[in-house]
This record gives sequence, structure tokens and C-alpha cells, in this order.
Amino acid sequence: REFVTKDNYKDYPHLKKFIDELCKLETAKYIGSKIKKDLSKAYVRVEIIADRVGFWLKPHCDIKEKLMSCLLFANPDNYESEELGTDFYDKNLKLVKTVPYKNNYGYVFTSGPDTWHGLEKKEIKRDRRCLQVNYVTFETDWKVN
Repeated sequence: REFVTKDNYKDYPHLKKFIDELCKLETAKYIGSKIKKDLSKAYVRVEIIADRVGFWLKPHCDIKEKLMSCLLFANPDNYESEELGTDFYDKNLKLVKTVPYKNNYGYVFTSGPDTWHGLEKKEIKRDRRCLQVNYVTFETDWKVN
């Protein structure tokens, strides 16, 4: 896992363009209107993820400082199973939905006390590639302006 920062963004020129767009006040206001959150003073955080064999993530709710979470799946050759998508749970931690792990597919949600999600123990053949995009309240290298 690697965050895109001012130290490494030149390695990811297309992601830097994406980050620049997310940092535009107009973009943040538009997204904020859809999720009913004020993102005008937020920071953007983008993480490149390649979960390996044996990875799993117990059910949890995101910290309140994560105003918005978005996971975009990258499974271009459909090598990995669609079952590798994020699992969502009810308040009793009963699995209610698995978002399919499909190329260029993803989801968005906001943090809250009832936003339980994780990844059950599943077979990962090679790696589970994703791009995580967050608007957060804490400082990162990328401020909305």
C-alpha cells in the first residue's frame, strides 16, 4: 500500500491529475452535495492498494475524520474472483452485501456508526488491486482549494 504524496506523485502522473481535480473547490462542493457533507475545508488522500495472498480485514467502521471513502477496483484481466469485493455488514455484523470486485467498479460511502465493512477471508490468487480515495479532515499534501 502506498499513499500518493508530494514526494512520489511524479511516479503517478495520471493520479496527480485525478488528485488535482478532486482538490478543486467546485469538485469538492459537487461531491459534498451528493453525500451531504461539507468538503470545502477537507484534504484529499489517495492510496494505491495491492492486497496479497492471505489478506483480510475484520469488520470495522471508518474513523470520523474520513468524510468520504471510495474504493475503485482494478481487475483488468479478471484474474481475481468477483467475490474479492468489499463486504458490508449490518449492526450485528451479519454479512449483507459484497460489492463485486470488477474492473473499473467501485463504491462510495461516508463514515458513521453503522457503516460496517471489511473483507472476509477469501482466496487471493495474485493481488487485489484498488485505489482508495478519501476526503479527510486531517492534513495531507492535497488540500481542497
